[in-house]
Amino acid sequence: MSIASRYYTNQEDALTALNDAFLKILKNLAKYDPTRSWMAWMKTILVNTILNDFRDNRKHFELNKLADEEDITENTVYLSIDEINDRVDEAHLIRFVEELPDINRKVFNLHAIDGYKHREISELLEIPVGTSRWILNQARKILMQRILDETGVGIKLNEAK
Repeated sequence: MSIASRYYTNQEDALTALNDAFLKILKNLAKYDPTRSWMAWMKTILVNTILNDFRDNRKHFELNKLADEEDITENTVYLSIDEINDRVDEAHLIRFVEELPDINRKVFNLHAIDGYKHREISELLEIPVGTSRWILNQARKILMQRILDETGVGIKLNEAK
């Protein structure tokens, strides 16, 4: 449920995705490869179920306006990880991620939490690789601003080279 909750703001939607994934797991038990981790196999099915739901219901999800896209190579803001660890607890971070717009939350979770590469995310969400990178950058900026607004944690600017 924790994985599904990262992708949905609504607990009912997360529970529906989890139930759908378990149904797929049960229907495909014969396809399970015992040389592979059981948890990894189930997690893959759950994430793919969530992404299929996203693609099927894309018109219902709020997409960011790309018209005012910024150049992400200039003055990208990064938080000091030590400051985050010292001043922000896990509950804050989870709440901040849950409050991200749907597309930002999905890309952030896929990349930062689940370890997918931008090329994989672009294929899974059927978006260009550059858009995946831009959405991730926007999610990071939103999270950094939320942390700054709520906790006063300092931010450090790294100039693009």
